Amino acid sequence: MSINLAMFRKISQFIQSSLNSDDIYHAIFEIIDTALDFDSATLYILNEETDVLDIACQKGESVIELAQEFQFGKGHGISGWISSYNKETLIFSSFTKSKVDRGFKSFVSIPLITENRLLGVLNLGHKEEDKFSDDDRDAFIVLGTQVALIADTLRLQQKINLKNDELNYSMKELQQSQSDLVNKERLAAIGELVVSVNHEINNPLSAIIGFLGILMRRLDADEGIEKSEILKILEKIKDSGMKIKDVTHRLTLIQEIQLEQYSKKTRMTKIPENK
Repeated sequence: MSINLAMFRKISQFIQSSLNSDDIYHAIFEIIDTALDFDSATLYILNEETDVLDIACQKGESVIELAQEFQFGKGHGISGWISSYNKETLIFSSFTKSKVDRGFKSFVSIPLITENRLLGVLNLGHKEEDKFSDDDRDAFIVLGTQVALIADTLRLQQKINLKNDELNYSMKELQQSQSDLVNKERLAAIGELVVSVNHEINNPLSAIIGFLGILMRRLDADEGIEKSEILKILEKIKDSGMKIKDVTHRLTLIQEIQLEQYSKKTRMTKIPENK
């Protein structure tokens, strides 16, 4: 058996452009198929959250496993036994007792280990006997190491992708919070400005209304109001109007918001004086 390491480098490059684990695991099977002859395969990956082997990919109609009826710590059958007790690659070139529904006559179970950490198990099967032998053990170990490295790279990239998604979500929430805060600050500033304008304009506006009321009552009463008295009232109305004009002009001079207390619970924008 010849393991083509260059082919695994191609898979590593493929991982960089795709995070679809199904595509990558099927590509792994295709590459293994160029190195050795097998009919069926099952790839288990250890779930970090449950510490149990999950089937990540499968070639063939049935799961490739021996003693599947037995449960071990991390999974069923030989795969669970290997992963639970840190066993080495197991190779069965043939079986003394034939089992019709097994679907294979040669079997190998390869632990996927990198940096002394088990990532999963790869089981391969063949319908013919003597397709796998102990002479291939070193090649199977290399194969397991390469698949483990690829699985680990995929695992890390998926974690990075998840963290990036979480970061993007947090950034969107932060941007929304900032936008809400800016809107609240704008509304607060508008409210404070309204208080200021009301405070500055209310007195002269009240004076205008009051003087107009006096003038209208005097004219309606036909009391023979003198022209000079009318002019005095109109002059007061004009003065009040000029005060309002002065306030509107001072509003244009605001370059930064400066607040001052209007009442216990209310603040208002300080309107600058004319220079």
